[in-house]
Amino acid sequence: MPPDIFLINRNDPQIIKTLAAVNLPIHEMNFLATISHHEKRAELTDRRKSLRFYLGMTMGASPELIPLSTGPTGQVLVDGFHVSVASRGNYIAIAIGYHPIGIDIETSIETIPFAVLHPCEIEKLEKGNNHQVLAAMIWAAKESAWKCLELPFTTDPKSLGVCLKDCGEFTVEHGPSVTLRGHVKWNEDKQLAVAYCLSSKVLCD
Repeated sequence: MPPDIFLINRNDPQIIKTLAAVNLPIHEMNFLATISHHEKRAELTDRRKSLRFYLGMTMGASPELIPLSTGPTGQVLVDGFHVSVASRGNYIAIAIGYHPIGIDIETSIETIPFAVLHPCEIEKLEKGNNHQVLAAMIWAAKESAWKCLELPFTTDPKSLGVCLKDCGEFTVEHGPSVTLRGHVKWNEDKQLAVAYCLSSKVLCD
């Protein structure tokens, strides 16, 4: 069964109204209150409210009553589901499914980080056009794989090799035995690359 993917604009009036009606548990409100940077606190608050709202829709439960915890690499844990959340600027992306999943969104990348790219990614960039958009798609795919595998922050980015097809489908190799598959799309209206990644076994079932 494919995952549910949601992409929302935090500045959309209907989204503002929807999130305003979502209550967070006291312990989450207390944690968010410790973040001194106003914009970062607002972004993280909207991320958590969005996740709880869509989980509530999926599970048929009140958003604030869903028990969430945090895994060793910062991933959100919820019984019976796998979830992933990403945000960039005014946009939030959420993935909910029954198998490990990662999601990421990226804007156009002006300075391409060749030093941390895998050789197959560099080859794709050298052969492609509109390098800033292509780099955003590759990096979004790489980040989504990172989250799917629940890798620690100390992982070398070059150990994840994104092989991107022109149709937006991609595979990711990590070590001799791990292969992931996913899809990435450049949203021209929103000027965002949105990528999600699953294990190849899940996508083939």
